[in-house]
Amino acid sequence: MEETELEYCERMLKELPKYPTPFLSHAMAYVNLRIMHLKKEATY
Repeated sequence: MEETELEYCERMLKELPKYPTPFLSHAMAYVNLRIMHLKKEATY
């Protein structure tokens, strides 16, 4: 079964904290924003 973009983003959000970098908060904010947009698209 192929992973949807939403599932991929949610998995990345869980994986990101395992690899701390100076840009972690920015990366997590970007992924959270992408998840919000994907969920919003799914409701239309």
